[in-house]
Amino acid sequence: MKCGILNNDSDIIALTETWLNSNVLTAEFCDTRTVIRKDRDLGRTCKKQGGGVLLAIKTKYRVLECKIFDDELEAICVKVEVARDSFLYVVVVYFVPGTGPELYGRFYHNIEINLMDRDTIILGDFNLRNFVS
Repeated sequence: MKCGILNNDSDIIALTETWLNSNVLTAEFCDTRTVIRKDRDLGRTCKKQGGGVLLAIKTKYRVLECKIFDDELEAICVKVEVARDSFLYVVVVYFVPGTGPELYGRFYHNIEINLMDRDTIILGDFNLRNFVS
């Protein structure tokens, strides 16, 4: 990441599968943006590596993390003040392949009760390979 992904001109950057952990400090790869990240809880998931989500937002915006998801979800939500008294909510999520419908349901329920009537962008890797509409 240090080599350029976070150094482009985008106002908001969302990443999934960051593979970051508590041994990697945000300042090691980004000191020019407000970074909100959720690393995979390797102890809880019994995985050795992988996962994680991150939002990197230009410092010209006021950013507040919204704690609307439980620890089992690899998801973060932020409230970004894009203009005076005008807000945009940004969500980034990662679902591992084979995630069951219960976890998707909890995610969408949290979106519904917290963000339904708000300007919101939802980004991520949903791993819905067998989705049929």
